[in-house]
Amino acid sequence: FYERLDYFLCPSLWEAGTMAILEALATGLPIISSDVGWVPEFETITHLYPSGNVQRLAWELEKIAQRRLLRRAEVEGMSYKNYAAGVLQFFEKLQALR
Repeated sequence: FYERLDYFLCPSLWEAGTMAILEALATGLPIISSDVGWVPEFETITHLYPSGNVQRLAWELEKIAQRRLLRRAEVEGMSYKNYAAGVLQFFEKLQALR
């Protein structure tokens, strides 16, 4: 189950600890969680927000989405057609230098 996820979200309002977070961490999955129980003790949980703070959860989700959109924007203009046009332009420049 965990291998199919991009992130694991644990929006608990109160909890001593959750086995699901341990299982998700064991698979290397990034965690989004409220700061309940012993969850803050794990340094690898980078998306931690105060329990019950919906605005902060939304901010964490926006931060994740923004990073993904920035990565996508880096390559949006790339295509095989553009690559082929660039290669053709390169060879035309070489030919003009003769």
